[in-house]
Amino acid sequence: MTGLGLLAGILTGTAIGVVGWLLTPHRRDVPPWLVMVAGVVGAQAGAIATQLLGLGTDGLGVVEAIAQAAVATLGVVVVAGTAGRVRSAAPVPAAVPAQDSRTRRWRARQQGNAGVGGDAA
Repeated sequence: MTGLGLLAGILTGTAIGVVGWLLTPHRRDVPPWLVMVAGVVGAQAGAIATQLLGLGTDGLGVVEAIAQAAVATLGVVVVAGTAGRVRSAAPVPAAVPAQDSRTRRWRARQQGNAGVGGDAA
């Protein structure tokens, strides 16, 4: 990858990131820098993929530009679709009920302690 390809990847990824952020329905929840970074990383991944497949050129070729745009768009879609949503993994547990002295004595016996009120188990 040459300097021109690197610069093209940064510009392509940033442009696709900005457009993707503007088209995101819940864009207030997604920071703009996040989709821009996803676009740049995706564009660089597209450029690297074309080089590994032997489709790249020394400069900026059409195949490399299309691959950069496609992978950058995929990265932006994934990030914009998953970032910013609040998801709870499990329901919030209920508060622990107050324990009376019988419950404390029972738990102490289960743990092998002598108990709270001087009871010997």
